[in-house]
Amino acid sequence: MSVSAVQNYDNGNPLARVINGTLIGGVIGYGAKNAIGLQKAEKKDIDYRSIVNSSRKSVNQNKLYSFKILKEQTPAQDEFIKMIEHKENFKNPSLKDLAERVGGESTELGKKVLNIINDEKNKNIDVKDIITALGEDSKEAKEFKYASRLNNCFSDYNIDRIVNKLGGNESQAGKEFRRIIAEVDQQASFESRKLLEAMHDIIKGKRYTMPLVIAGAAAGFAVGFLQNVLLHKTEA
Repeated sequence: MSVSAVQNYDNGNPLARVINGTLIGGVIGYGAKNAIGLQKAEKKDIDYRSIVNSSRKSVNQNKLYSFKILKEQTPAQDEFIKMIEHKENFKNPSLKDLAERVGGESTELGKKVLNIINDEKNKNIDVKDIITALGEDSKEAKEFKYASRLNNCFSDYNIDRIVNKLGGNESQAGKEFRRIIAEVDQQASFESRKLLEAMHDIIKGKRYTMPLVIAGAAAGFAVGFLQNVLLHKTEA
């Protein structure tokens, strides 16, 4: 009798085993609310572009202020300040802005564009007229056309232009400017990830908990029931 009592104690009460399995499954189901990754339907309302743009804007402004409070700025810092403060002009440039974009007085193409713009006969010209004046199939016309279509001051073309203006990739100022851009890109990526994680947490928090709890409890109940069946067969 004593041996039988110990054996029954070790095997546990069948009902308790099912109840425990159900409770544990329910707890796991509740925890799955935050553990399960976002589904495709949940992601569709996330505005990823806005998150990236918001992060970029915040980082740009912080870097801008950190340079502006200095008593003196290096040439690279000064160019970054100008780039951020005139980024709206970059999106909606005047013809003179476009002339500066291709080098202004420092390049042959820039000089040609400025001469065309400053000619009294060309008061009402537009980008197409300048392309025609440069020769539509010419290399200069193609470069000007490409440059005129850019609307992001962080484009490779614009970064290269500023670096060349500072003395090129091997110059101290050019290297510093590229380092500033790399720092901004890295920080913006980090901020974007943090915002995205926060957005995911908000969406997970809005999930309905009960279906997950029920599903977990059902799975726990099934496991407990299966254990009882297997133990019963073993004992038999």
